[in-house]
Amino acid sequence: MTTTTIVHLVFLTVLFAFALGVLGIISLVKRWQRNRKVSEIVSCPNPLARWHYAPDEWPAAVAEEFTWVKHKDKPAQVFIAPTGIYITNGPDGNLIRLRGGGRFVTHASYRGTDISPLKLRVRWKVVRRYRNAEHVEYHTEDYRIPVPRGRTEDANRIVQFFATQAEQNPDAVNSVTSPDSPISIFGKEPFA
Repeated sequence: MTTTTIVHLVFLTVLFAFALGVLGIISLVKRWQRNRKVSEIVSCPNPLARWHYAPDEWPAAVAEEFTWVKHKDKPAQVFIAPTGIYITNGPDGNLIRLRGGGRFVTHASYRGTDISPLKLRVRWKVVRRYRNAEHVEYHTEDYRIPVPRGRTEDANRIVQFFATQAEQNPDAVNSVTSPDSPISIFGKEPFA
């Protein structure tokens, strides 16, 4: 092996170690940000709702909506705050961001029956600027949260909160809604 080859190998090793270090730092920062958001939602002084799923309700919720759950035998609880939703059963947890990064809840509904889920639609817009152009992307995520028995008032309060937010902030709704999205003449958008 020549000296040049050894120098190249050392350089590549250092570069690789540096890249791994940067990726590790990025991962730690993302985990820290997520944990901070979860803590904010769980410890919210004025939550919109906090509820537990009964052992007989949890399997149906997992089968219908929470397919990401790995430990299906452990019942869960839900924390709903104006900024997000956190669903956890201990080992499994899912964070749903409702605000931040331009996100805005544009639809909230609940039919009020035992089998009816709470429905939320979150929209946001991403603008990427290039040298001479601008590229706009509109994103939409729909969430269906099964409402446990006896939590109808909580679900209705959540719907009222987000409906009021949307009514009081039509510019925010319009700014995150794609011009080609279907909206009725009453300003309501469909949700399946």
